[in-house]
This record gives sequence, structure tokens and C-alpha cells, in this order.
Amino acid sequence: YERMMFLSLLRDNNVTTGKIYDSVIKKERRGDYLGKTVQVIPHITGAIIEWLDRTAQVPVDGSTLRPQICMIELGGTVGDIESMPFIEALRQLKFSLDERSLAWVHCSYIPDMSGQKTKPTQHSAKALLALGVQPDIIVCRSAQPLDQSTKKKISNQCNIPAARILSAHDVNNLFHVPKVLAEQHVVGLLNGVLGLDRLDITRSKVANSDGGLRSLDDWSKFAKQVDVADSSKEVIIAFVGKYNKGGSDAYQSVIAALHHSAVEMGRKLSVRWVDATDLEMPEVNSEKALQRVKDTEAVLRAADGIFVPGGFGDRGIEGKARAAGLAREWKKPYLGVCLGMQVAIIQFARDLLGLADATSEEFDKEKASRNHVIMYMPEISKETMGANMRLGARWVEF
Repeated sequence: YERMMFLSLLRDNNVTTGKIYDSVIKKERRGDYLGKTVQVIPHITGAIIEWLDRTAQVPVDGSTLRPQICMIELGGTVGDIESMPFIEALRQLKFSLDERSLAWVHCSYIPDMSGQKTKPTQHSAKALLALGVQPDIIVCRSAQPLDQSTKKKISNQCNIPAARILSAHDVNNLFHVPKVLAEQHVVGLLNGVLGLDRLDITRSKVANSDGGLRSLDDWSKFAKQVDVADSSKEVIIAFVGKYNKGGSDAYQSVIAALHHSAVEMGRKLSVRWVDATDLEMPEVNSEKALQRVKDTEAVLRAADGIFVPGGFGDRGIEGKARAAGLAREWKKPYLGVCLGMQVAIIQFARDLLGLADATSEEFDKEKASRNHVIMYMPEISKETMGANMRLGARWVEF
């Protein structure tokens, strides 16, 4: 959302079940509920509404102006037990607001099996109706643009005008999507539901000076630039991580940054996934283990550059450090982010400064090393990893 909407979102813009339950438990411990039994309704749903209302008033566009529109993504699948309190909270929220203040946009999938099938959409829309929610707009993900007959069937079965059923079909790249939706009059539809024409749309000084993609022409030009880059010569990046299983979700932001950089250079990004543990020299020199290391090194050598991202814990650390050392030996472009930068320092200290036991304080629980080239900042907790990172600028005196 930050990349697509030019916002700087804060921690509270990400609402999770854990955060909500934690806030409710803390309130109960403080006695805020006056000894009442804490229940999903009204306490959990009330906490969700309170969180959304508070967060929606915080500026995130670089200005000091209160936002005029709050966009809420309710993730997951309709019917999942995890999302039930959130759906109920938003149902309640709608009736606590003025008329035409909240629009429901339901995103559904249209599989193509000898024709476009609408049953998943019919069932999910009916599940929402059973929970007291009537979608105002349905956005359908599909391989091809929606047929008129498909829209008509969804309209009849889901109690919604065909004009409010939008096709979000596959495109060459993500940046074509705004134009696809604009051509189906999504702004006019939302205006009809929410009365957006009542808002003052004078652009702030921040919006006027940021140079971002503000018009549809800007989006179209950039989308074409991405198309050109994706059809150009490949630039191969060896990505040495330890959360590679299950795809690139854990590294989505850095992958997007690499892709944007490749587009700027007019090259097609090609990522070679490398598990950091596959670079670690085995304790027992078995032929199979040594061959695995050799094959992994070959992947790094064949790449145009090596990228090592952040991470937590000591698993795979030696493999990441070896990647940094090999990049230096081979004079291959290397970018280490967070932990990737730290292991590069560790490997440099070992290889060039002769500090064989160089490591990070984070990985030396037994305090066996005398050379902590990376150390904890004083304010960092040494017991927990979550919600504990220091971000942004910090004045450091040596």
C-alpha cells in the first residue's frame, strides 16, 4: 500500500488479531471493564472499531491534514473463524457512521474451467449476507476479462447491479491495474456509494512536490516502462536467505525494491533463491554435503550480484557470512541489508583483520568470543525478537 499510494504507514496501520486481543487483555488487567466478563462481542469488536477510528485520523501522507478516506483491507476468506470478529466489527461500524460513509468492496475469484465459473463468488457473497454484510461492489479476479454473461449471473445471484461488478483480470504487470479499474469507472461507482464529490480535493503542498505517479498517464507510462524492462536482458541476483520456503512472501518488500531498481536500469530481474544453510561447510565431510556446497557456490558465481537480506537468530548465519566473503573474493557486487550488512562486517573482520572469533553479540549467547564486531544497542531487548527493531536514524558516537 505504501508503494502504490505514496504513504508512510505506521505500526498501528497493521491491525492483527494478536494486537487486538493484547489490547483487550491489558484493559481488563487495568480494570477498564469494571470486572465484567470479557467477550468477543462487545469487547473484541469494540476494540477493533476503536483502533480503526483512531488510526483513520492519523496523517500518513507527509502532511498534517486529517485523512479524508480510510481504506481498510479485511484479509482472509469469508467464513474463516479468524476474520469473524473483524467482519462483525465493520458491520457495526457502518451503522455507527453517517449515511454513505462506508462502502463494502468484495474481492472474489472467478476460475476458468471450460468457461468462467461464478459459484465461488455466489457462495462467498451469500456467506457475507448471512453475516449481515451486503457488498456494494464486487471485484472479480480472473485470467481473462469478465464476460457479460458472467457479470449478469453474479448480478442475479448476489443482489448487486451488473455495473458494480468489476473485472480485475491478469495484466502484464501490477502497474496496469489502476487503468484497468479506471476504465470500468471505479471512481464513479465509489462516488455513487460514498458521495466523494462532497470532499475538498485541493492537493496539499506535499502531494504537489513528491513527484510520484499521480495521474493515470503517469501510471500508464510507468507500466509500459516495466513492460520494456521485463522484455530486456536479464540481471541475475542470487538471493541468500533463510525464509525461502513457501515463496518470496517473507521478502516481498526487498524483492519489490530490487524489481523497481531493475526497471530503472532497463533490465529484467531474475532471482536465484539460495538457502543460506546450503553454503555452510558440513561438520562431517560427506561427499553429498560437499557437492551441495559446491553446487550452491556455482549459483552465486553465475549471478550478476549477491543480495543478503535481514533475519533473526543464528540459523544460516555462517552461510550468509560465506556469501559475503565469496562476493568480496570474486569482486562480485554485493548488497547486504540489516543482517546482510552485519555478516559482511563479521566476515571482513575474520578474513582481513585476523579476528577468527569475530561475531555478533546476538549470536554469542555463551560469550565465547572476545571480538563482538556487532553489538546490541542499549535500548534493544535481548529476550524478544518481535516488535523490537530500531528503525530510522540514530546518532551514534564512537
